Amino acid sequence: MAKPISKFKAKEEKREASVELYYKILGWYEENKKYVFGGVAVLVVIIAAVVFFGISNKQNNEAAGTALSQVLPQYESGAFLQAIDGDPAKKITGLKKIVETYSGTENGESAKIYLANAYSYLGKLEDAFKYYDDYSGSNPIFKAAAEVGKAGYYESKKEFDKAVEGYEKAASFSKENPMNAQYLLSAAIVLVETDKKEQAKELLITLKTDYAKSPVMPEVDRYLSIVE
Repeated sequence: MAKPISKFKAKEEKREASVELYYKILGWYEENKKYVFGGVAVLVVIIAAVVFFGISNKQNNEAAGTALSQVLPQYESGAFLQAIDGDPAKKITGLKKIVETYSGTENGESAKIYLANAYSYLGKLEDAFKYYDDYSGSNPIFKAAAEVGKAGYYESKKEFDKAVEGYEKAASFSKENPMNAQYLLSAAIVLVETDKKEQAKELLITLKTDYAKSPVMPEVDRYLSIVE
């Protein structure tokens, strides 16, 4: 009985087939480029480029994921400077290097959020903001985290309208995000503290209606008592 092909081997064979397809397309174009003109030639090159980019991007994303999983224990333990710089002795790549190397992949973009958070915890708000603002991944939780990070920065700079907008935007990416109530409460608190009580009251009432079971309800009630 033949042994089943391992997932790893199957993945490698699929990758090799894709690479082979790329070179076949490119080889055909080189042999026939004097016979093809305009849009047809461009289309062939585009197809080849898309195939090759897809392979390369997947490999880079996997490498970024591996590196991120190795450095996260440092981050989660509160060793933020070590998480940023890595540990060459243990062959752990730092968050900054992961971002520099794999920016544009999904895992590389996730690393930006962890990197920004680490800078924020260290009080380096300008560095933190740069990476929050540069996030371009598709994960709705990380999108929200990026907006909250920027909102916190704007709040520290007393740009309160931008802060409120950022907190509210953070709550809009996914209805399933358990942090949505906290994000909206943060927006309401900024409104209360900047004496925009009517806006704050409206947002706090929305919170009570839409997030009645949220653990932030005691805080919501406390701020409602201030604005009513």
